[in-house]
Amino acid sequence: MPTFKATQRWGLAALAAAALLVAGAADLSAEEKPQFKSANQAYRAGLAAHRAGAGERAVEALTFAANEGVLVAQLKLVEIYETGNGVEADPAKAFRLYQQVADTHAEMNPRHRMAPRIAAAFVALGDYYASGVPALKIEANRGRAADLYRHAASFFGDPRAQYKLAELHLKGDGVSQSTQLAVNWLANAVKKKHAPSQALLGDLLWRGRPDLTRRPSQGMALLELANKNAAGGPDAEWIGELLARAKGETEPAEAATVTPHQPNKRARALSALPAATQ
Repeated sequence: MPTFKATQRWGLAALAAAALLVAGAADLSAEEKPQFKSANQAYRAGLAAHRAGAGERAVEALTFAANEGVLVAQLKLVEIYETGNGVEADPAKAFRLYQQVADTHAEMNPRHRMAPRIAAAFVALGDYYASGVPALKIEANRGRAADLYRHAASFFGDPRAQYKLAELHLKGDGVSQSTQLAVNWLANAVKKKHAPSQALLGDLLWRGRPDLTRRPSQGMALLELANKNAAGGPDAEWIGELLARAKGETEPAEAATVTPHQPNKRARALSALPAATQ
């Protein structure tokens, strides 16, 4: 199982991130700063203040707890700074917090109850690198984004990271262009019922590529499954459009074999994915 050496890969070390967190807290004098008996008490006070709509007080308390290493406080602060819920949104501070979480918890046991949230932090940090962070003068770096996605995908088995890594490999953006690697990552995410991965892999199989044999039955089955799993979610529209386009392209000769609405045929189609996905 691969390991992640944050201090060898990234320019912002955990100690630097922690220092920036302190700098990001409200500018209060020593007398004005709230006093807490423990980091956990500060965390609870921060949650209470946030629920009460006292954004600044929430940030002060949560920052105290975050600087003491309370993971849930760090993640709550990220949420606040990303959404601007209670304070002004601040992508730079969110980025620094994600960096701290990644540096500190990169090798958390994947079975730990907090592991999915650590994986999500890696994905989010990868997204920041993929688009850049203008406030910190960090330019887009798809290669670094891919490294972060790869750790979340392989170490934590995160389907969102697997999907994003597949997209990069399909385009050859920051990584080698490889349809086979993309299909492999998508197949892993498909097993976790990740609708975007089901849709993307289904579309690939429906259309085929010079380096991927077209398999319309399997492709249509995955598109149908993705459409069902995405219903009511943020990906429903584009997945529905992919399915509708594929149905519109179905040739009469294919119609007899492409029958995704039949559960038995759908199951057989999914069990016969290309060898590259095994």
